[in-house]
Amino acid sequence: MESLGDFHFKKQTAMFRFKFRIFTLSCFLLEIGLQAQNNADYPVKEQYDFTLYNLESGPHYSACDVPINAASISNDYGDYWSYIMESELRMYETTMDKAYLIKFVLDAICIHEHRRDEAWINLGENPTWACEEECDQGPSPYHDGSIIWPMSHFVHLVRTQQPWLLSEPLPQLGNTKISFNNFGAVFLTYGDFSEWLRVRTEQTLDYYLYTGGYWIDSYDCISAKPNDGQPMQINQQAGFGCALFYLGVADPNTDYIAKALNIASRYSGTTEDESNCDYVSIFDVWVNYGRETRSVMELDPNDSYIWQSSGWQPHTCAGQHSWHDLVPDDYEDLSHGYQTLRYPVAVYRAFPNTWFEEQDMIRYRNTFSYNIFGGYDNGCPIIHPAVDGDDYVNYEPSGGYDGVNNPRMVEASMQWMYFALFDDESAGTNVYDIVMQSYACEIMNEVFYISHSNGLNGLAEVTSAQWANECVNVTFYNRDLTYNQDFAIKNRLSILPEASTPYHQPGSPSFADPVITANEFIIEPNVTSYMSAGEEIILGPGFIAKEGSNFVAYINPSACTDGQRLGQPQPPGQIFYVREEVKRDSAQPTKFSPQLTVVPNPSNGETTLQFSLAAQGHVTLVVTDLFGRVVFNDVNEIQSEPGNYSVPVNVSEYATGMYACNLYVDGMLVDVKRMVVK
Repeated sequence: MESLGDFHFKKQTAMFRFKFRIFTLSCFLLEIGLQAQNNADYPVKEQYDFTLYNLESGPHYSACDVPINAASISNDYGDYWSYIMESELRMYETTMDKAYLIKFVLDAICIHEHRRDEAWINLGENPTWACEEECDQGPSPYHDGSIIWPMSHFVHLVRTQQPWLLSEPLPQLGNTKISFNNFGAVFLTYGDFSEWLRVRTEQTLDYYLYTGGYWIDSYDCISAKPNDGQPMQINQQAGFGCALFYLGVADPNTDYIAKALNIASRYSGTTEDESNCDYVSIFDVWVNYGRETRSVMELDPNDSYIWQSSGWQPHTCAGQHSWHDLVPDDYEDLSHGYQTLRYPVAVYRAFPNTWFEEQDMIRYRNTFSYNIFGGYDNGCPIIHPAVDGDDYVNYEPSGGYDGVNNPRMVEASMQWMYFALFDDESAGTNVYDIVMQSYACEIMNEVFYISHSNGLNGLAEVTSAQWANECVNVTFYNRDLTYNQDFAIKNRLSILPEASTPYHQPGSPSFADPVITANEFIIEPNVTSYMSAGEEIILGPGFIAKEGSNFVAYINPSACTDGQRLGQPQPPGQIFYVREEVKRDSAQPTKFSPQLTVVPNPSNGETTLQFSLAAQGHVTLVVTDLFGRVVFNDVNEIQSEPGNYSVPVNVSEYATGMYACNLYVDGMLVDVKRMVVK
């Protein structure tokens, strides 16, 4: 081997080797207190996966096992599974992990097998799930609006947001609903499934728009009962707004878009309430002597929006005094408040500053920061249950929303994390900081805290914000990778199938399909997987890349400095074809981490680029200036042996300033360090 002083670089190839170091796995401790814990270490994704599994097998049944009766199908799908499915889409959009899309597909098929026209005992039922005459509350179309909300989102995602999914193969996972369902349908691609789902979702939507008598007009929009002229409350119309918008855009439909715009315009509209009311006891009637105009979204003096649960449904004298000891309608609670806002959020995500302006989003942020948030108690946020900051919600007489930091309200509050996108760093009451601290104080150490699916949807929103804002560290546990899947983590990616943590125990079922209980993370033959991280990749015991798989792990040092959320990684070089099974079965994991140092730094004479090789590999060193021009480029001519290397670089002729030193091993960038010439 050549001496360190005259080591010469001339050639690069495409196989990547890694540096091996010993890593001792410490106990997984979650500590909270006033001492600051890095938000990057909060295991939000891990808790989401754990909670998803528990809710799927919880009191609301799995999507396939909901009892075929009116109340269960309406309530469990409408108030519960709709949020689970939306959370799966948000997790995919954040992590690009197709496991969440596959779960969504399996859930959606089961839910459609339970639609009334498919599973009901009477023939000729409508293409709906919601209660009709069989339930005490009568017709409840709001449940169907909630159900078709995530379904239309999926159609929009595949057809409009990520059209490459149209031809992406949908994994055929054994005896699952993808291949064996009540419809006899086989879905070979995500595009196949999105088209099938679009048709069926539009069947439900069209029933409410055209044949069922639920669409009133452009002012009141969707009615709670057929042809009664009384609009549903604001949060109950939001799901229909989402479906009209997503489907109107994905499968261009001008009438859907027009109706979606009608609903959007009502958010900024007004309504007239009966205000001067008198009760005539002899006739047992309320008489109205006047009307009062009310804004649907009232602008509070602190520049926040507050709104009543009725929305643009006008108050009548009888209606205002029919509940809870003649208490008039109250302001919305924060859980139903997010139901209201799912429609503005859906529109703004796709087309910002169109039907809803940035100023609207800022005012919704202020609703959380100035009203729902009530300061700190022993370092933990106080969460008020109502959008106007009240501690009691009148339309919940059971007291379920009474008082601050009610567990149901705390978990629901995480959904408001979306509005962290509009945080004002100078305000000191940022949604991101509040929700993260609330999560750390109330939820992170209580593994079974999340009991409702809107809390799961909140975890998905917190995951999205964390991945966007932090140099996040993520741990993956057991999994059988039977389809192509990439993993990109900004800081540290750990695969620890044997780990014992609050969110995973050895022998636990994997969260991803196909479900396994073995303490293994397997990449199957003919499966391609890239893994990238900004600092290090740790492969613990139980990691297996089978012969015939395609596996690449690489370090992307810019992941935490470029300010961009990572999606699917795009590494240089070629995929490493595994010719012999790679199995980590020792007591200590393999650790891959950056290797380049620059000494001295700064310098105005000679500096040295130092690096190590743990295995044979072709090495390239490239130094560029701030304009990307190459000022130094040496490639080794022969494959280097493992060891430590030092390469001198004379910078005396370089202009003063900053330079980038890039280390490539077998054609892949593994480290970047900055060099200063003074």
